[in-house]
Amino acid sequence: RGRGKGEEVAVKQALAYLHKVVRDRAREKARRGAIQREMAAAGEGLWLPESVPIDRVPAADMTRERLVRDYLGPGEPVVVTGVPGVPDWDFSGVLRRPGVAGAVMDLQTWDSSSHTWAGMVDAGQETLGVFLNALRGAGSGGDLQVFDQSLQMHAGLRPLFDELPPDFLHALFPRNLLLDTPPRLGFAAAWPSLFVSPRAARGSGTHVDFGRTHFWMAVLAGRKRWRVVHRADAAALYPAVALTGGEPVFGVEIADLVPQRGAARGARLGRLLERFPAAGAVTVMEASVGPGEVIVVPQGSPHQVSNEENTMALAGNVVDETNLKAATARLGWDALVMGEAFELNRELKRIKEKYRL
Repeated sequence: RGRGKGEEVAVKQALAYLHKVVRDRAREKARRGAIQREMAAAGEGLWLPESVPIDRVPAADMTRERLVRDYLGPGEPVVVTGVPGVPDWDFSGVLRRPGVAGAVMDLQTWDSSSHTWAGMVDAGQETLGVFLNALRGAGSGGDLQVFDQSLQMHAGLRPLFDELPPDFLHALFPRNLLLDTPPRLGFAAAWPSLFVSPRAARGSGTHVDFGRTHFWMAVLAGRKRWRVVHRADAAALYPAVALTGGEPVFGVEIADLVPQRGAARGARLGRLLERFPAAGAVTVMEASVGPGEVIVVPQGSPHQVSNEENTMALAGNVVDETNLKAATARLGWDALVMGEAFELNRELKRIKEKYRL
């Protein structure tokens, strides 16, 4: 009593979202239980996660049909090598572009105690020139990084965007429906985005990209270590969804599952698996991705990135005909508690009707 109609609708939406969260958690718990029963039936004692290489395919052999059939559809990541149009920028070359050195960057760092998406937290600002010069001078650098800064939306980075070929990555993703969304939503011009990270910085914590979007990253300089878990195994990483919406935060970091040498590290892994036993059944797909190479991560795939060297990369998110259904389903639920998700979901449905997808 006494509530307005709008408030009543908001309460109903919040309760519907809460009900979904409870159902999802029950399904994930059941999935972990099934995994642990399978492990117990095998009778092999403590299971240790496996690590397998991510497929590497030359760009000349990677057709759009093959990308969809062998990777995006089944949910398998892939590294495409020798991709035409990937810029050959280096750290000093970027700073020679007019205005780029003075572009003020929002810096972020990974915080293992944070419950934010990917564990990333704000860490101040610095001009790109000062940041890159300090990075080159310090060698391994610190733990601050330029994380996901749009080349189109940041005026200081626009000269870099203007250098990209118009058909950049068109062969892999000929249609990105996010580009058809209204500019006011901020998605049409959000990518490509710039990542610059010191060797010492953890690129990110384990996460899934928003709204069941596909993700790509083209490495320009240095090497990044990518670790991906198939979306079917996400429950074994013990996800927890925030009641405010969005993608989950994971209880298990993929990097902590990778077999490592040394008695102390082995003991830490053992303690981790005692707490999160289903994680022992996870297969971690790994790749070292270097200049001129593009990694494609299908929607819904938990992944984590670290830096083997000082790195610079471009990246983007994609919704196309292969993940439109998954994206609108996820955004439809998030729309109950997130205005941004509501707007994007509505526009994607409009675009679906426009193109009869």
